[in-house]
Amino acid sequence: MDESENKDLFTNDLTEEEPNMFLDVVQAPFRGIEGALHGAYNLADMIAFDVLPDWDTRFLGTSKTTAGSFVEGAAQFAAGFVPIFGAAGKIGSLAKAGTVTRGVVAGAVTDFAAFKGQEDRLSNLITIP
Repeated sequence: MDESENKDLFTNDLTEEEPNMFLDVVQAPFRGIEGALHGAYNLADMIAFDVLPDWDTRFLGTSKTTAGSFVEGAAQFAAGFVPIFGAAGKIGSLAKAGTVTRGVVAGAVTDFAAFKGQEDRLSNLITIP
């Protein structure tokens, strides 16, 4: 085995292409909207006792950089929060409530509807020995 073949054996596994942060951030809002739709679809599927076809594939993929993941998560939350907050302002008792109360209710409903139940959250990092 010559030196060039030996070098290829060691470098093939280690040379992965770095994700482009700019492209990842540009694609992230669309991935976030898809994630919100995916979460709402899975909630509807659960309510319908799993009669809907399974949607396991994310067509736009997921973000690979920290900045992209942040933008994707923010877009996913906003895609659910904005319409729910608007609807909360039109519902009888919530229309009379303050903006903070409507925001809390809209945030809770968004978290329940737009995100997958098995998705990692900050509480997954906390472990009690």
